[in-house]
Amino acid sequence: MLDFSNNRLAGSLPSTLANLSQLLVLILSNNNLTGVLSPIFVNKTSLVRITVNDNLFSGSIPTEVGRMSALTHFDVRSNRIDGIIPTELGLCSNLQVMDIFQNVRLKGEVPSELGSLSNLKMFNLAMTALTGTLPSEICKLQHLKTLEADCDKHLTCDCCSSCY
Repeated sequence: MLDFSNNRLAGSLPSTLANLSQLLVLILSNNNLTGVLSPIFVNKTSLVRITVNDNLFSGSIPTEVGRMSALTHFDVRSNRIDGIIPTELGLCSNLQVMDIFQNVRLKGEVPSELGSLSNLKMFNLAMTALTGTLPSEICKLQHLKTLEADCDKHLTCDCCSSCY
C-alpha cells in the first residue's frame, strides 16, 4: 500500500513508480500532482485500488486499466482528465467503484462495455462533457446503488440516482 494523500505533493509521477509491480493500493489524493496517469498502469495487474482524486492529472485514461482484473476502486475525480472513457474499462470485472466526477474535459459517449461490470456499486460521471444516452446495460447492473450524471445537460439517463 502506498498512501501519500494530503501531503501537498507537486510535480509529475516518478517513472520509478512503474517498478512497484506488486503494489496493491495506490492513494495519492488531495495533492497537486500533474502529468499523465500512464506510469501508474505499467505492469500493475495486481493493483486493487487507484485513488488519485483532487490533483491536476491530465491526459486520457490509459487503456491498460482494462488489464487490471483485480481492480475494485478507480477514483480519478476532480482532475483534468480528457479524451474518452476507454472501452477496456469494461474488462475490470471486479470493479465496484468508478468515480470520474468533475473531469470537465472527458468527452464522448459512455461505452456500453461498462455494462459488463457486474460488481459495480457506484458510478459517478457527473460534471464531465460526456454526451449521448447512458447505455441500458449500465442501468441493468444488479449491484449498482449510486449512479450520478449530468442527465439534465448533455447525457440522457433514465436510471440515475442523482442528476446534476
